[in-house]
Amino acid sequence: MRALVTGSRGFVGTWLRAHLGAAGDEVVELPADLDVTDRAAIGAWMRTHGAAIEACYHLAAQASVARSFEDPGHTWLTNALGTQFLVEALSEAAPAATLLVVSSSEVYGAPAPDELPVDEDAPLRPTSPYAASKVGAEAAGLEGAWGRGLRVVIARPFNHIGPGQSEAFVIPSLVGRVVEAHRNGERVIRVGNLAARRDFSDVRDVVAAYRALVVDGHDRGVYNVCSGQAYSIREVLELIVRAADASLEVVVDPALLRPVDVPVIVGNPARLVAHTGVRFHHSLEATIEELVTSALRGPTATGGFVDR
Repeated sequence: MRALVTGSRGFVGTWLRAHLGAAGDEVVELPADLDVTDRAAIGAWMRTHGAAIEACYHLAAQASVARSFEDPGHTWLTNALGTQFLVEALSEAAPAATLLVVSSSEVYGAPAPDELPVDEDAPLRPTSPYAASKVGAEAAGLEGAWGRGLRVVIARPFNHIGPGQSEAFVIPSLVGRVVEAHRNGERVIRVGNLAARRDFSDVRDVVAAYRALVVDGHDRGVYNVCSGQAYSIREVLELIVRAADASLEVVVDPALLRPVDVPVIVGNPARLVAHTGVRFHHSLEATIEELVTSALRGPTATGGFVDR
């Protein structure tokens, strides 16, 4: 299968390229200087190079919730309009291709306790500009399906972690800070909200699910990509401290709290499993131990790629 991956050099894109290559797919990447927000440029590139594309994995995004509050306009431009421009270009150049729109569990906002684990039919309640922009990206994808005839599948990944993720995200940030404190003999670590509970998956399981959705997902289908288990940030921090063999006092710093932070989000992966047969194989404990071991070895151990 000839597959275009946008955002191919980011954290998830790097793992996805490796997974697709191992599956025998031919991976196509956009030029490094081509921005998905440039409608004319993406259209011109697709007209020249896109005719043979059979699948498109749309990962390119502004991926930080915190940054979305600082610059909501850029977040909307990249995530929603960038998806719209890609849909337009792909539908003209490769109308038989399958487009996987990677959305986010953030679109669910703060589900009520009786809605957990949340499934794909739950109401959308975005609580950040990032989440709202992902609702817009989904709408752009569905317009491509209903209005332009593209085969479109929407993935709503929950939190995912793994080697190479930027320390702008909570788990690699905690790993880096715990390891640094341990090395320096520090006794205190200051953190944000530890009560929030999240559904964490290993990025390698997530990218395997993405390919399975392109192959077996239903047209216009929406799928949670998740483990179905929730852990508090405090529980994850305890795993990190244990893996690092560190002894630290944990202090919650109000300056590190988000403007909006959903208390708990855990997904129901039943539809993903039923339609694709995908099963996740990496435990949270094993992934955390791998991240800590890599951090203890040094900054180059993760491979040097980050999310973008």
